[in-house]
Amino acid sequence: MGTDLMNKVQVVLSDDYMRGYIFIDDDRENPDQLHEDIMDALRQRGIVYGISDSLIDEICNHNMPAINLLIAEGTPPVNGIDGSYRYFYEDNHRLLPKINEDGSVDYKNIEYFNTVYQGDILMEIIPATDGSKGMNVKGEEIPALSGLACDIKVGLNCYVKGHKVYANVDGLVSFDGRCIEVSNLLEISDDIGVGTGNIVFTGDVKVKGDVQFGMSVKCHNLSVDGVIEGASVVVKGDLMVGKGIVGQECTDIQCEGNLTCKYMHSANVHVDGDIHADMIVNCQTFCGGKILLDGKKGTIIGGTTTLKKRLQAKSIGSELGVTTVFKLGEITNILNQIRDTERDIDEYNQIYKKTEQCILVLKQKLDKNPQHKKYRTLSAEYTRNKFTVQHKINLMNQSLLKLHNQLTESGVIELSVGTLHPGALFYSGKNEKHIQDPRNNIMLKSIHGEIMILDA
Repeated sequence: MGTDLMNKVQVVLSDDYMRGYIFIDDDRENPDQLHEDIMDALRQRGIVYGISDSLIDEICNHNMPAINLLIAEGTPPVNGIDGSYRYFYEDNHRLLPKINEDGSVDYKNIEYFNTVYQGDILMEIIPATDGSKGMNVKGEEIPALSGLACDIKVGLNCYVKGHKVYANVDGLVSFDGRCIEVSNLLEISDDIGVGTGNIVFTGDVKVKGDVQFGMSVKCHNLSVDGVIEGASVVVKGDLMVGKGIVGQECTDIQCEGNLTCKYMHSANVHVDGDIHADMIVNCQTFCGGKILLDGKKGTIIGGTTTLKKRLQAKSIGSELGVTTVFKLGEITNILNQIRDTERDIDEYNQIYKKTEQCILVLKQKLDKNPQHKKYRTLSAEYTRNKFTVQHKINLMNQSLLKLHNQLTESGVIELSVGTLHPGALFYSGKNEKHIQDPRNNIMLKSIHGEIMILDA
């Protein structure tokens, strides 16, 4: 109806075109024409969206006063949500004392709360979301802002799968707010002592000082710039000691890799790999590889050394005749295991034969009486036992083969020595050799238990 509205209807728009308000005089000239006048007034103002039909009905049919009533309202845009993250570990390398079950505090055993293991979930990255467009009352779209992506850098020894970050190695996780990474190296800037507590770490440990008396370290590779004194050390890899290992008869070293140090004194040392040192004095030593005493002194004095492969030294023992014992190989132990395994195999073979006989007897009985419940049950039970016994025999035969291979591998052991002093004792299997007089430049060999001393 344009400007010739019979009823005095006025529509006002907000500046952002998100709301429309209606004004109608109480003196309405033609109430029956009111609905059309309202819709016409809305069209004149360009309002096509968000119109409240229920409000118009109230105005037209119930004579509702209309003074600044919200007649139309747009839909505001909804901006997207920025990406975020959930980090599952401590943000720093805090060392905290262990709390015992009784509530007491153990200041010697320190827990590293951000130690992680390969495959652990370190972080969940929550992606940003897109926004939802809006619309004003004129029917015009209002754009929305999308959320910003979470800018997290995945660093060393981490990988992303889906929306989660995983550890690719065992180690220490760190996150500075921008980059997450896992380090498999724990550095101790001073000594391992009361200040640090005992160290249990799945990665490598580097100690710039000493490992003090009464402390313990368990890790993969261990590097100590100073000394290990009266401590317990267990490493899955290699152990490197800048100075030496001092036992006081309470140092215990377990090393699955190689050991390198300047000296070892009065310690219990078990090394599966090689030992590189200058001096070994009064130690209980096991070496699964080679012992190379290639330093300035290159000597081993006192104690007991179990050797499985080769030793090279400038001297063994001392001029004072200090008893220095060598156990060459583990032939006696292997032979005992072979004997025991063969005996067990014979016993199980007898059980297997008796079981087969019982199965045969039960089969004959069942041929005559196939429905006999007890015979059927016993036959099934003996058959199961037969397969169980056969499985055990197969496993023991595999073990026996491995033992014979070990016997072959440990068959030849060599010692290359510049000076062999009196007091040295060599044991190999059931044989032994006592050194009464000094010998120079010799090659001692143990071949399947037989000990021979040859001139080099």
